[in-house]
Amino acid sequence: MKLRRAALFVLFLVCAVIGAGVAGLTAFGGTTTTRLTITEVEYKLTLSPSKVAAGKTTITVVNKGKVGHSLSIGGPGLTKRLISGTIAPGSSRSLTVTLKAGSYAFWCPIDSHAKLGMKTTLKVGSGSGGSAWG
Repeated sequence: MKLRRAALFVLFLVCAVIGAGVAGLTAFGGTTTTRLTITEVEYKLTLSPSKVAAGKTTITVVNKGKVGHSLSIGGPGLTKRLISGTIAPGSSRSLTVTLKAGSYAFWCPIDSHAKLGMKTTLKVGSGSGGSAWG
């Protein structure tokens, strides 16, 4: 009987330690990453969504055009951040950055694509919940 109680007590302690560990990982690993998709076609960039909150953001660039494109980003804390290489038609690339509140410029740096209209801006809000906009 004593052995059974001791085994149950040890099992209870193990479960408590595992539960505390999972809770700790959830609390510290709870950083959310916003997703932003930029669709490229000749000679236009489309953002989805059109506004994001400040914070860690994964930008996925999808080339739905018929020629190769790329993407450069400029804004608070980012100076000409670039997706490396050319994105072939039908392909996509991703980049994760931390965006601060403010306005960001996006453009295709290939040849004269930006001059032909392949550029846009994104307003990034100051709140981390997506509802507070600066």
